[in-house]
Amino acid sequence: MAEDNRLAGFANLISASEGRSELDLLYIDPDFSGRGVARTLIIAIEDEALARGIADLWVDASIPAT
Repeated sequence: MAEDNRLAGFANLISASEGRSELDLLYIDPDFSGRGVARTLIIAIEDEALARGIADLWVDASIPAT
């Protein structure tokens, strides 16, 4: 996701061979914190997962990520 010609954040959808799909690599530039970037990216990942017929997503997160 870009804003003002700057990358505000990114996320990745991984469909693993064993059938487990993951929201991976969610990152938001601290300059864009609190502006809905993460919410927008998560919704986009959910929409893409649904379009691919994926009903469940996994997320591995660390304590600093919360």
